Amino acid sequence: MNHCIEKTNLLEMMNQFKIAIVDVRSNEEYEEKHIVGALNIPLAEIENHVEELSSYELIITTCGAGGGRSATASEMLKEKGLHAKWLCKGTFGW
Repeated sequence: MNHCIEKTNLLEMMNQFKIAIVDVRSNEEYEEKHIVGALNIPLAEIENHVEELSSYELIITTCGAGGGRSATASEMLKEKGLHAKWLCKGTFGW
C-alpha cells in the first residue's frame, strides 16, 4: 500500500501541480464536514471517475481519519495509472 502525504507537504505542492483532493466518504459524511474545494466521490463510485480525474497531475484521496477508504481509493486509482496518494490524518486532521 502506498504512503500518505502530510498536509504541510500537500500545501507546498498545491502551488506547483494541478492537484485534486477527493473525499471518498458518503455524501452525508461529506456534508457534515469536508475540506473546502474537495470533490466528493464516494469510494464505491471512484472507478467511474477515472477519466475526469486523469487531467490532474496528483490526486489526494481523503476520508475521515485517513488510511481506510482513502488508502483503498488511492490504490484503486494507482491501478488505473493515475498518480494518487491519501491524506495523512484525513479530513479530521486537516
